[in-house]
Order: sequence, then C-alpha cells, then structure tokens
Amino acid sequence: MRNKKGISAVVATLLLILFTLAAALILANYLIPFVKSNLEKSTECMNYKDYYKFNKEFVDANGQQLDYNCKTTTGTYGLSIENANTKEDISEPRGIAVVFIGRGTSSREDIINGSSADTSNVGMLSGETTIELPEKGGTLTYLYPSNQEFSEMEIHPILKNGRTCEASDKIKISDCVGTVLT
Repeated sequence: MRNKKGISAVVATLLLILFTLAAALILANYLIPFVKSNLEKSTECMNYKDYYKFNKEFVDANGQQLDYNCKTTTGTYGLSIENANTKEDISEPRGIAVVFIGRGTSSREDIINGSSADTSNVGMLSGETTIELPEKGGTLTYLYPSNQEFSEMEIHPILKNGRTCEASDKIKISDCVGTVLT
C-alpha cells in the first residue's frame, strides 16, 4: 500500500463540485431558452380566446330573426362570423380556420385576410373577390360549397405567425330557412 497514489479528499470534492457546476451550466443554456419559448407559444393564443364568434342574431327590417349559419338545399354552407374582440392592445389575426365536422369526416378551410376568392374554397356572400375579415364589432358572411354532410362548424383564429389557436366558437348547422341563402 505504500506505493499506491491517489487523490486527496479535498481535490475529489472540488472536482465533483466543478463537474456539477459544468453540468448545471450546460443544462441551463439549453433548458431555459426551451422553456421560455414554449411558455410564449402556450400563452400567445390567450388574447384570441373569444376573438371570433358565430353571429346568430341577425334581425331583418321586419324584426324577423334570420340565421345565416346554415346549409342550403344546393349544398352551400353559410357562416356569419363576428369579430367580438373587446381588447385594444392585440393585433388582428392573419385569418380564420373554419372546421366543418360531420359524421366520420371533417374539413378545414382557411379564410385569410386579403387572399383571392379564386384561390379559396370559401367566398364572400357579398361577392367580393378579395377575402376580408370582419372588423371589430362587425360581422361578415361567407359561403362554402360542399357535397359533404356536416353537422357542426368551429372557428379558430390563425395568428400572424401561422399558428392556429383553439376554437373560439362552435355551432350546430341547421337547414337554411327564410334567408337570402335559400
């Protein structure tokens, strides 16, 4: 045992402390930015939770309530979307994702502000060739022709960075009765 050499307890303790600090610094350099970016992504949709709603309260000049969130006999779906934003400090989304849900099937159609109606399956009821989003407090009606049977619709805000948020509203689709869509 006399010719055996080793390191002292003090040196071993210092090496363990240095390895621990190095491991902590390496983890911190990767872990903190990862958590920070994921926290930002997880909260960026919070301001858009109730941004868009289906407008179910149209009343014509005679006081009759009309529903444009419906399906015509020719297979065209109408959807009236209201910008229900009440906050001043958030930017307008890039668009709206509309998800049509049926028995065993679904279809997503994006309504992108400023896009051409020629490149989209969804068009404006007004016949405009440029797709618009409803202004704050306003409502716009869109048309979606389809040969599929859907029973519900959801609307999801699409943010400027392309992220699609959770549904801000959902509605059951009824048959169009007494509207300009029939």
